[in-house]
Amino acid sequence: TEIQAAFGIAQLKRIHEKISLRQQLVSVYEKELSNLNIDLPYNPDPRNRSWFVYNIKFNSKEELNNVKNMLDLNNIQFNSNYFPRLSKLAPHQKSNYKNDFIDEYYENSIALPLYENLSFRKVKLICNVIFEAINVNKSSNQLYDNLFTEYKNYIIKAKIYLDAVDLII
Repeated sequence: TEIQAAFGIAQLKRIHEKISLRQQLVSVYEKELSNLNIDLPYNPDPRNRSWFVYNIKFNSKEELNNVKNMLDLNNIQFNSNYFPRLSKLAPHQKSNYKNDFIDEYYENSIALPLYENLSFRKVKLICNVIFEAINVNKSSNQLYDNLFTEYKNYIIKAKIYLDAVDLII
C-alpha cells in the first residue's frame, strides 16, 4: 500500500546507518567469540553484508544445549534457525537428497540477537554467557574425567593389593 511504501522510503534514507550499526555489533560478536572453539559466520569483507542474522555453530549438540539453557536462564532470546533444511524442502523430499554438512549445521547452530536497538553492552553480555556455558561444560567434563581417572587408578591399586594378598595366602 501507499503507507507501506512511505515507510519503506523513510527506512531507505537510514539504510547505511542501520547496516553500519549491524556491522559494528557483528564486530563485537566476532571479537568476543573468536577465542571459543565454535564456527562463526564467514566474513571476508564485513562492509558488504547487511547482517540480517548472525548464526554460530557449536561442535556438539550437548554444547549447543548448554548454551541454549544458559541463554534462557539469562532471559536472552535467540532463534534456532531462520532457514529450513534443504532435505525438508518439497523438491528434495521425494529424492533421497541428503547433505550431512547442512543437516549438522542446522542441528548445531543458533542465531544470536542482532537488531537495531541492541547495545554493545548487551552483545558482550551475550558473549559472556556463551563463554561461561561452554567453559562450565568443559570444566564439568574435566572434573568427570579427573574423577574417572582417580577411580580407575583406585581400582588398579585395589587389584594389585588383592593380587598381593592372594600371593601371601
